[in-house]
Amino acid sequence: MDPSVTEPCVSNAVQLQGKELSFNNIIDLDAAIETVKEFNGKPAAVIIKHTNPCGVALGDSPLSAYLKARECDPVSAFGGIVGFNRQVDADAARELTSTFLEAVIAPLWAAHAALRRARERRERTVPTGTSRARARSS
Repeated sequence: MDPSVTEPCVSNAVQLQGKELSFNNIIDLDAAIETVKEFNGKPAAVIIKHTNPCGVALGDSPLSAYLKARECDPVSAFGGIVGFNRQVDADAARELTSTFLEAVIAPLWAAHAALRRARERRERTVPTGTSRARARSS
């Protein structure tokens, strides 16, 4: 981790759970976090499959953003990578378990949300954990 990097990025991400990330997973995680960083005002979610976004949406919460993004192409969402620009809360984490996903990247995970995913799924959970992300999640 590079302490001079002050924004969410793959290089500062720490994998909390799941099997080892493949090269393709890392590329898709990077595409996901870089895409949602473009949206500062509202919670955003993106679903990436093979470096291509198959759904991007804004919402009033991480959950609503994810639901809208998944509605763009629910078939392609299966096995994809999801990125958020805000902390993942319990409601969003619960919904994430309804679709098989390779990995999810977000600036922060609420502790109860991360525990829910650890119990219910084997996908990789990857918080970026930067100070700017902490400030945005509040």
